[in-house]
Amino acid sequence: MRAYVAIAALVMIGGAAVVMKIGGERLAREAAVSTPAIERVAAPSGASKDPGPGTRRSEPSRPFVQSPDAASPAAASDAAPYERVEPRAPLSQLSLALPPKPPVDEDGGTILYRPVATGSARFEAMGRVVDVAGTESVDLRERCTFEGAEWPCGVRARTAFRYFIRGRAISCDVPPEAGTDIVAGCRIGAQDVGAWLVTNGWARAAPGGPYAEAEKQAREARRGIFGPPPKTEE
Repeated sequence: MRAYVAIAALVMIGGAAVVMKIGGERLAREAAVSTPAIERVAAPSGASKDPGPGTRRSEPSRPFVQSPDAASPAAASDAAPYERVEPRAPLSQLSLALPPKPPVDEDGGTILYRPVATGSARFEAMGRVVDVAGTESVDLRERCTFEGAEWPCGVRARTAFRYFIRGRAISCDVPPEAGTDIVAGCRIGAQDVGAWLVTNGWARAAPGGPYAEAEKQAREARRGIFGPPPKTEE
């Protein structure tokens, strides 16, 4: 009796094992059909196959695909060219840059730097042509005669004026609205330029001007154009 019971138990256990095996194989087939196959990417040579514990596996990079709607250089070149427009007018004249004001001395005179004499009583400086007020410049072509000797007194008068103002700044009373050609009284420091020219005989006094007495003294002392020609080195 016991033998029959043991045999029946073994039969039941074998049957259960067969059923479990068959069911496992069926589930495996169904999973293979429903799950897509994953392509394995071969690891590069020299790389470790086992990343180790705690290391996240990196997914393979996907190629960048440009959208067909994106603009291309060829399409941009076909576009219409840029149009240049005139700049707008300033909102106010106050926004425009103003020219710098010329420097002035303590007496309010305009300081003119780097003057160059172009005549015996005329000079140019900083874009202006200035005739010294109260004087008459000696013409460059003028020739003077002293005791029968003729000499180019016009050129010599200009040379004397050049030596006097060379490397010095001249302060002149320039009118506020004056242009480039002006007549003004000028000074070098405390020295009156017009008085120096007439007193030394390198310019004549203008009629009715303040230097009539200075010209008289120059004539009497035979200075400048009223005297002998300057001595030249032999």
